[in-house]
Amino acid sequence: MLDTDGALHVIDPDTAKVTNSFPVIPAWEEPLEWQDPRPTIYVNGHTAFISDPATNAIHAVDVESGKVTGTGTLEDTPNELTGVTG
Repeated sequence: MLDTDGALHVIDPDTAKVTNSFPVIPAWEEPLEWQDPRPTIYVNGHTAFISDPATNAIHAVDVESGKVTGTGTLEDTPNELTGVTG
């Protein structure tokens, strides 16, 4: 889960408890307009992809270690995030 504190929080699905937290982006506030860009998260396997509209960046984070394994800069401000496998 990505929280407004900018951290990736890993939650155990069996206990619903936070098992780890890793800071990824600066703290942020929900925009007043629901269509305005906000950080988002997409998880595929052991990698969480987290967008940061404030810097037009996207970060790949290993959910087990919390290590940012890659960062890319986007030409446009990201607003929503999804992915596919295969």
